Amino acid sequence: MPRRRRSNSLIGNPRVRRGRRRRVMRRRSERMFGRTVDTNVLHHTAALRTLPRHRWVSLLLLTLLGMVAYWVFMSNTFYVFDARIEGTHLLTAAEVYAMADVDGWHMFWIRPDEVEARLLNEPTIKQAEVSIGLPNRLTIRIEERQPLAVWQSNGESYFVDDEGVLFRLRGDASDALVIRDLRDVPMQPGMQVDAEAVRTVVELHALLPERRAFDWRPAAGVSFIADGGWEVRFGDRHDLAWKVAVYRAFAETFATQENVAILDLTVPERPFYQVRSGE
Repeated sequence: MPRRRRSNSLIGNPRVRRGRRRRVMRRRSERMFGRTVDTNVLHHTAALRTLPRHRWVSLLLLTLLGMVAYWVFMSNTFYVFDARIEGTHLLTAAEVYAMADVDGWHMFWIRPDEVEARLLNEPTIKQAEVSIGLPNRLTIRIEERQPLAVWQSNGESYFVDDEGVLFRLRGDASDALVIRDLRDVPMQPGMQVDAEAVRTVVELHALLPERRAFDWRPAAGVSFIADGGWEVRFGDRHDLAWKVAVYRAFAETFATQENVAILDLTVPERPFYQVRSGE
């Protein structure tokens, strides 16, 4: 009977080839290291060795980016804990920093325009500029409103600037000009009153430096009580120097008379005075 020859039909089978490769790699590892190495480890090692160069570069860059991101977001280096404050006179640097509300913020989350808007919520601040720089430099520059006088109404007193904006009293205001709002309406910081009245008082004080307190109401404008107890009304700034000259001449003429009630100079072309009723 003829002998049955072993079939070679499995030689091309992929499983057979993989099995042979594993055995060959195992024998090589045993010869090299004297022990059996896991073929899965060898496969992964071989796979890494065969990675294209550009993939190695990508893997390296990804690792570096991860390290940088961790450093940027986990390190205190990029977090704000103080700031450089410029332009403060009435406010303190600590007050401005608290208004900015950026303490402990990461630099990447700070938006200068939003910080500026928060600062401008304080009526004392007229303008604000915020700039940032790496790693955690924050600079805040402000322009404060300049108090020209103290505006009084309804038992309250506030500084007022040339735009008529009211803001809180700070420091010593004993030498400030005083404008009494005879309407006695409630006030609060940030309100805007008659800016023309403020400018009129400032110019009138320059012409009459002995006067520091003035009254105001919409109909009569700026006025004050003269030494004789009578009221002199100036209205607005129109022809103010001429009005002051008329007032001085009138005061010299009628200083000893007690029946004068009002000297009205609101219309420079038609000044007039009134006497007390019944006199």
